[in-house]
Amino acid sequence: MPDRREIDWSALEASRTAQFVLRAGRLVFVNATMATLFGYDRDNLLGKPLVELARADDRPRLEEALSRAGRGLLCEPVEVTGERADRTALTIVIGCEAMGGLGGVLLVGFVIDVGARSAREDELARSQDMLRVLAAHHERVREAERKRIAREIHDELGQRLSSLKIGVAALVSPVPESPGLLPGMVQPILAAIDGIIDTVRNIAAELRPAVLDLGLVAACEWQIQALAQSTGIRVHAALPPREPALDEACATAVFRILQESLTNVARHSHATEVGVVLRVDGEGTLLLQVDDNGVGLNPDAVDREASLGLLGMRERALMFGGTLAMGPSRLGGACVRLLIPLGRAEKAGLQPDSDSAKP
Repeated sequence: MPDRREIDWSALEASRTAQFVLRAGRLVFVNATMATLFGYDRDNLLGKPLVELARADDRPRLEEALSRAGRGLLCEPVEVTGERADRTALTIVIGCEAMGGLGGVLLVGFVIDVGARSAREDELARSQDMLRVLAAHHERVREAERKRIAREIHDELGQRLSSLKIGVAALVSPVPESPGLLPGMVQPILAAIDGIIDTVRNIAAELRPAVLDLGLVAACEWQIQALAQSTGIRVHAALPPREPALDEACATAVFRILQESLTNVARHSHATEVGVVLRVDGEGTLLLQVDDNGVGLNPDAVDREASLGLLGMRERALMFGGTLAMGPSRLGGACVRLLIPLGRAEKAGLQPDSDSAKP
């Protein structure tokens, strides 16, 4: 065994982990962290049997572990319920190893507060929840800003361009005292203005489709039609006949998830057929499911969450206590399935759509 003088006493003292040294089962050294952990003055711990820091039921197991360590045998750390000076309990793990010294065998060990680690993990979970709430707030702010910009572009810029078009069109008919402009010179200007107006409308629709003000169902229908018209993909939709009573933030999140799902289908799936189901069941759970018959999802991207688009959809779902699962589709390609618990239908003012097609 190594000599006692090889023990680095300064390192034990400075450690942020509770450290102790035993001779014949009694504490001959404790660092400040150890004393603080158990709520004792250091002098009151010295000379105290270590097993007395554990609850009576756990002392035999601790004694057996210390005995094994003292005989030079392999000693796995043991978890016991400790007892502070004020008699409060704490869950701890104790480990030690034997070292030789002039006064006989010494056991040098450590104590880890497992309960504190669990508390830190709980605090981390709470912090993550707070970050998710903050992210939800930021998402609402972004959607509000998109809505404001879309309306300004549509109402202000769109109307000004329309007025400009009317004014330029009037130049085609010259007044008697002026030769005016040739129609061939005016038509390119009018065509350019038409292009600007179309661009403005497209930007406004991308920022926030105006149809979203008419409700989630209308917005979903608009997005589905846009996919079919732009790609030629056949879309089979089962949408509720009545508008679910969702608040604006939740409805926008569901629409954005559908929008991202259909965008992924158009860009990556090589699908020719898509099925979309939106409904609220009798328990007040909203379901959105998108199936396609394309090449399917990349397992690596899903498992490692490497795709920011898929990760973004999951985060949107979590903002409202929902879940988003991705996997094989009944159509042979990929399936995106969103579930958001909205509470009981009668409590939330929702009308269950029992007549909707099953996915």
